[in-house]
Amino acid sequence: MKAKNSTNPSFIIAKSEFDKVLKIASRALSDNKIIPACEMFLIETNTETSRLKITACDLSMSISPSANIRDCSLDMAFMAPGKKLMEYISKSENEDLQISLIAEPLNDGSANVSYSILTQSTTNKSRKLSLPAKYGTDDFPVIKMNASKSDGHPIAFTIPSPDFLEMLFRTVYAISDDNLRPAGTGLNLTSMPRNPIKASACMWHI
Repeated sequence: MKAKNSTNPSFIIAKSEFDKVLKIASRALSDNKIIPACEMFLIETNTETSRLKITACDLSMSISPSANIRDCSLDMAFMAPGKKLMEYISKSENEDLQISLIAEPLNDGSANVSYSILTQSTTNKSRKLSLPAKYGTDDFPVIKMNASKSDGHPIAFTIPSPDFLEMLFRTVYAISDDNLRPAGTGLNLTSMPRNPIKASACMWHI
């Protein structure tokens, strides 16, 4: 990973907001020992919007919630161990967190990069967690979605959450929990041009 700036880029986020987006994204974390990046969060900041995006991907789905941040000094992107980060944040007091990237330059022009989380408790005693920012962001798994296939059928679409919840509630009784037949454990969404999105589920006998 290349060092982009001589100073340490950082941002500040409320602990409650950080904890919230981590829990949402964690639904897509995976214990994948073959692809360690599936056990990581991809953390990205945007100075223009003052927003933080957390992404997790288990190769079958990707979840990317976002939250407001402040005092963001630089656009940054790094990967952090999912379980260790969530455990530390859950035990932190409900206060602001300052998250910084720290780069130690190497002779070849690259850098060892780690990140630190600094909390200021009510007793004015700071706590600091330092962990390596593992792997380059290019190693993070990405589920590619195009606007449409060659036959014109869309494979990416947007649906209001109330409509999606209604479809889920109407079909959840037919979703199986039989892991030996994984095809029956999901929800099948069908989208055709100029037609409503259809949801279906089947547990083989329903």
